[in-house]
Amino acid sequence: MRRCMVFSCVLAALFAALPALAGDNLPPPWPRTLPDGTPAPNVTYQCWTFTNGPEMIVPPDPGWWNPHGVPVGPRIIPADPNNPPIWLPEFGGRSGVWCLNPGDMLEFDIPNWYMPPPFEKAIWVQIKHLFGPPRVDVLYPHPAGFEVSPAAPLGSVPVGPPGTPWVESAYGTILPFCPDFEVIKITALEQMYIDQVCIDTICIPAPGAAALLGLGGLIAARRRRD
Repeated sequence: MRRCMVFSCVLAALFAALPALAGDNLPPPWPRTLPDGTPAPNVTYQCWTFTNGPEMIVPPDPGWWNPHGVPVGPRIIPADPNNPPIWLPEFGGRSGVWCLNPGDMLEFDIPNWYMPPPFEKAIWVQIKHLFGPPRVDVLYPHPAGFEVSPAAPLGSVPVGPPGTPWVESAYGTILPFCPDFEVIKITALEQMYIDQVCIDTICIPAPGAAALLGLGGLIAARRRRD
């Protein structure tokens, strides 16, 4: 029996009576919309809650905004093809949960628009998870080939249900320009459960992204890579 299924059966019995919860507990430090409710300039936002079954490469939940195309996810990349991630219709008081084994990856494709320096891209990723945390990387096209920008953990908060270890974690990174797409890669470092993934992006003149995220260290690390 697969590891995820064994563990799921045990924990699902413990959590069976707990209610499902939702929310946006660690939103990005920039507004998604203007006061009149229209999308803010140069932003995208998209969330997946995985409630429609184990489908892969599907659009986000209703309410997403991305004028550059339809974002899709998750692309499932198992560490072991004989032991892939398992989708659970309900687990731990939440609906639509992926159980990942160590090394399994979820990937999300985010279309965007190209703007060269001095514009740069800030990316904010929220993940609701049980156990972990995962590693988050951003893959983006670069004149010399594809580059990978690790996203830094920026905090976690408990999200319940009460008495359970579900948390929401935020990750952020800054790209040296605004590429025309990004691939968000979420890797399980240990067996874990993921209930929701939300991805926000904004393209603004430098050094605005560092100021938004408070990530001066990321700017320095980025420049050392370039």
